[in-house]
Amino acid sequence: MARRTRSAELDAALQLDSEHAQATQFRLDRIFCCPDWTGFSAVRTGQGFLLSGLDRVFCCPDWTGFSAVRTGQGFLLSGLDRVFCCPDWTGFSAVRTGQGFLLSGLDRTFKEALSNLHPSPTDSCPLWLNNATVAALPSKASRHNTPSRAHALSKIVRSSMAGCREECIVLVCEKSEVFASACAVSRVFPSFSRKSGSSQRRKIVVEFLLVDGGKDNTISEDDAKCLQAACNAVRLTAQIVDTPCNEMNTDDFLNEIQTVGSQVGITPVIIRGEELKQRGFGGIYGVGKAADHPPALAILSHRPTGATQTVAWVGKGIVYDTGGLSIKGKTAMPGMKRDCGGAAAVLGAFCAAVQQGFQDNLHAIFCLAENAVGPLATRPDDIHKLYSGRTVEINNTDAEGRLVLGDGVAYAAKDLQADIIVDMATLTGAQGISVGKYHAAILTNNKETKQRFVNTTTRYRTGKWQSKCRSFHQLPVVETSSISSSAVSQPLLGSSA
Repeated sequence: MARRTRSAELDAALQLDSEHAQATQFRLDRIFCCPDWTGFSAVRTGQGFLLSGLDRVFCCPDWTGFSAVRTGQGFLLSGLDRVFCCPDWTGFSAVRTGQGFLLSGLDRTFKEALSNLHPSPTDSCPLWLNNATVAALPSKASRHNTPSRAHALSKIVRSSMAGCREECIVLVCEKSEVFASACAVSRVFPSFSRKSGSSQRRKIVVEFLLVDGGKDNTISEDDAKCLQAACNAVRLTAQIVDTPCNEMNTDDFLNEIQTVGSQVGITPVIIRGEELKQRGFGGIYGVGKAADHPPALAILSHRPTGATQTVAWVGKGIVYDTGGLSIKGKTAMPGMKRDCGGAAAVLGAFCAAVQQGFQDNLHAIFCLAENAVGPLATRPDDIHKLYSGRTVEINNTDAEGRLVLGDGVAYAAKDLQADIIVDMATLTGAQGISVGKYHAAILTNNKETKQRFVNTTTRYRTGKWQSKCRSFHQLPVVETSSISSSAVSQPLLGSSA
């Protein structure tokens, strides 16, 4: 898939070294559909592509009209235009030699497809009976997307896949866009599915062709390991948010936490059910007490030797949000299985960070509850006492996110003595109105921390949002321990959580 039409750079990237042409192998499975590729190879020569086993390649039910004419060089095949999709076959030929078939002009098809891409905002061109697709991403970036165009990449990959057991994706991009692009592709292939019928395991190979114009355009082994860890984290997060509540309740989420803990050698701390009430976690307990599966607070802690600071990530884990007694409407409730996205993202990120050798103390805190309707459900006008000591009167039971996060943030400040606390949540629809669908909003009381977030998103081309709040919207610089209570007691832009 071509990110943008850059003819000079692509020609240079696709140009093969003539000294090594005889040894250059090409992945025929990117082009043709064949269940068994044993013994197939393609070698570029001065005349074109030398293919061995070509007579086993073509999948065509009717070979009427095909002919092979013996020439001085071998066999000349006519009728190739029925196999490939190309408006002009002048200059194309396939000649049989002692090694196989010599096919000339094959690269011209690819270049012709590139020249005909006109993204508005995207465009694609199917080749070789839809067994390959060349696509272009938007040529411009705006505040609605990101420099890597990752949002469009996911859509293009999803629509271009042939559904075969083995497929290959080739991304042409700059090195700064590799991380965001890899994560976008990972989201295309969910690990959760309950579709009827037999399901087969698929092998997806993702390759990057870097066009940085003379700069470092290689991916090191460490880079590859980091990409693999990030992609695994994305797929784990996607699995959790895609799974419905009848299979991903608080008990199931705790199982996922324990599984990740076992992978990195960490035993989680779990506080759940009535113990939450006894220990003063009134926010989490009040939100989840009406559900069949009790609410819980879980903590994974990574404490490496030589750490100089403590970082805490707090995730909102509402496995399903009915809105409580302030119940959501029939169009607003579907999709609320994704209200645990913050906790799911924290779990995936924690696993990736620890596997990559995070050098500071890192705590992942999961505030898990199901905001259900029942005899024990919190009512408007009820008052809860949170872990911070602040009492909160409930006016809207659909504003449950700030309640559970309040307990999690207070725990990070009081018990873990965290220097930096980051909470992640699907908290408010006002965020989507203010910054769009493709950006995460950042609200912080520390300018230095905010700039670090912005610098990171700029470096990896994943988008950034610079807040432009007026003075009456800005939070005062306060002690960390009081952030939770102020965030809980004051609604953000009057929206629900």
